[in-house]
Amino acid sequence: MKKIIFLLIILSPLSICYAYEDSISIEEKNIAIVKEMFSEFAEKLDMKKLDIYYSKNFILESNGKRYTYDEYKNLEEKIYRTLKSLKVTKYYDIFSTSNKVVSRMSIKLTHVNGKTNEFQVILIALIKDNKIDRIWELTYPSWSDKLSKKM
Repeated sequence: MKKIIFLLIILSPLSICYAYEDSISIEEKNIAIVKEMFSEFAEKLDMKKLDIYYSKNFILESNGKRYTYDEYKNLEEKIYRTLKSLKVTKYYDIFSTSNKVVSRMSIKLTHVNGKTNEFQVILIALIKDNKIDRIWELTYPSWSDKLSKKM
């Protein structure tokens, strides 16, 4: 009887969850962080979740321009006020090696006035302490070319 109880304790749902979490590679966890950031922060236009996904030391290098965490936050707030929706329409590629996630994707923005912009994005995200610490990205067309006219 003691062996059966011991076996039940070992195979409890909580222990299975821990075993599953431990079996996920760091690369899979990092891809999940990036995808979750897009689905929970960007697509929901929810600035309250910025600190959940980005480190305070965050740097964005986008199309030759560099933004600190505070600059990025201010820019996102301005952009989000002009948007009705933001949607990652497709991940063409997404993979990870160690602490970096590389992705090629399409993103569609719909503005409150009904106009849309579509962007092709290639990004490399550096993950540090389960947060996005840095992003290097190229977009076509350039974000700044399309969005500065709308703000």
